[in-house]
Amino acid sequence: MVRRRGALLILPPIAALLFLQCGDDAASDADVGLPPRGVLPEGAAEEGGDAGPRDAAPPPCDLAKPFGAPARLAGFDPDASAATPRLSPDELTIYFTIPTGASFADIAKAVRTSREDPFGAVVTLPQSSPASDHDPSVSADDLLMFFHSNRAGTADLYVAARANRSSDFGDASPVVGPDVNTAAPEAHAYYRQSAGELWFASDRGLDAGYDMYVAKGDGGAFGPPQIVAELSSPFDDYQPHPSEDGLTVVFASDRPGGKGATDLFIAKRTSTSAPFSTPTPIAEVNSPNIEFAGWLSADGCRLYFSSGRETNDVSYGLYVAVRPR
Repeated sequence: MVRRRGALLILPPIAALLFLQCGDDAASDADVGLPPRGVLPEGAAEEGGDAGPRDAAPPPCDLAKPFGAPARLAGFDPDASAATPRLSPDELTIYFTIPTGASFADIAKAVRTSREDPFGAVVTLPQSSPASDHDPSVSADDLLMFFHSNRAGTADLYVAARANRSSDFGDASPVVGPDVNTAAPEAHAYYRQSAGELWFASDRGLDAGYDMYVAKGDGGAFGPPQIVAELSSPFDDYQPHPSEDGLTVVFASDRPGGKGATDLFIAKRTSTSAPFSTPTPIAEVNSPNIEFAGWLSADGCRLYFSSGRETNDVSYGLYVAVRPR
């Protein structure tokens, strides 16, 4: 396998992208003294049945089944390259990387009104710089945005904050913490807010390539990062997306076992104090071309990622794969 040293940083044009309703109704019922919709008065029985709780709603998908065939996300120009998708928790805003020239990139976003609707116009984020900026992702409360940039030379991690979801993110500044940003490249930050964990990748010489690290903190400052040893390999392992409960992580790697180039892998664990299982490729979404930056929905039913499968890696598109019920 050919190693791509430094492939997460500044590359020729497109290759650089590797881094790269019932609430209101219920309220109105309560205003006139009615119980919330779908809730029976105490002691009442449903029509045609005995008193007791209703059956629980069916799960949105079967987590034991593989993902279905990947589809291009609607609303994006199929001839325009975009990569490294990360979404807001409600999946209505998507953050990603777009090319801006021979070897530069900006961070961007697009918005949709529901998961069934196409995304709207692509908007370049003002936190972008004349340098190369990549891989934006937001916290669970949607108030912090992390990304990496080489604006100071080597790629480092940056963060921008906002007061509420209706306002814009402010100016970006380097992530604070001992040995989070170093002389080596750091990239692909993702903040698991419920545990105060900043996940990222770095090639700081502990083995032959990029590895994934976790630093603990509060979003404003972090402690010394620790390598996630059970997920490391002699190859490049990067772009981690941990689930908010900390039991699943999806990441990209060029390790053996995939279909070629860079593929998506998944690892699980039984508790946050246990090590992750041996990573396995997500075979149903991988291809002989590049796949990277997987983002798994909170219910585990939708996997968003980018791939060069339709252009033989000349450019990249944004995809989603859905588990069936």
